[in-house]
Amino acid sequence: MKSISIHTTAAGLALLLSTAAPSRAAIMFSDSLKGGSLPSNFNLTSADAARAPTYSASGITMATNADSNRNYFRTNDTNYHTTSFTAYVTVTTQLGGGWGTDRPHPFFGIGTGELGRWSQPDTQFTDTTAYAGKPGYFIVLNAGVPNESESGRFHVLRTPDNNATRNTVYNGTGLVVGEESTTALRMTFDSVGKTIQFDLDYAYAGDGSYAAFTSDQTTGTINIAQSVIDGWAGGANSSLYFGGTGGTEKPLTFSNFAVVPEPRAAFLGAIGLIVLLRRRRS
Repeated sequence: MKSISIHTTAAGLALLLSTAAPSRAAIMFSDSLKGGSLPSNFNLTSADAARAPTYSASGITMATNADSNRNYFRTNDTNYHTTSFTAYVTVTTQLGGGWGTDRPHPFFGIGTGELGRWSQPDTQFTDTTAYAGKPGYFIVLNAGVPNESESGRFHVLRTPDNNATRNTVYNGTGLVVGEESTTALRMTFDSVGKTIQFDLDYAYAGDGSYAAFTSDQTTGTINIAQSVIDGWAGGANSSLYFGGTGGTEKPLTFSNFAVVPEPRAAFLGAIGLIVLLRRRRS
């Protein structure tokens, strides 16, 4: 049997990864969200005119005035729970205040991103059947004005399959209260270890590559509930989404969405391709 030696360079690794991309259940991509129209890789969960966002060269600015006007952009592709990934989005607004119709509340998560109770994603408090098949996790930043009970807080919530209640799995504090700022959000999902983690970079000044991302606060790894895993296995219901509503005091704008393979998964995938190529050419 003839053996060959395969030398991998950074360019070669990139080629191997790009070759593997079509076999993924959900695509990896980036979008600045600054094209002035609905991005091609996303759809809106509601066509209600009152919830209509504004598209511009600055990004996507959500509708304002009331929690009931929340809306969410979700990826057309789903089944993201089947692969490990890191996703990012940048939020520009005033952070740090409590709940209220005059406060912007940005959301970022994995699930169906559909409108639930109080327009929170995939959330219902009274009817289990209405939200069957819509499990997931999301982070929400309380935003607006200081000196309220929820001032400076953020939360991660779980929406388990066939469960009428949302479940708070992480409560964080330390959001900067004050003027408008740009915060980058990162979601790290491990499909093998069955964990999810959210990180925040305050006053983010980098670009859409997120090479400059630095975690100012983290939730640490959160174990994914079995009820969510079971719910995802039952259908194509694990899109990535972001959204919310702007407040009467401050707008809410999203920009620079990106989802990339989790580095370990990318490396292992490349190694597998190398082994396969060696077998085919031996």
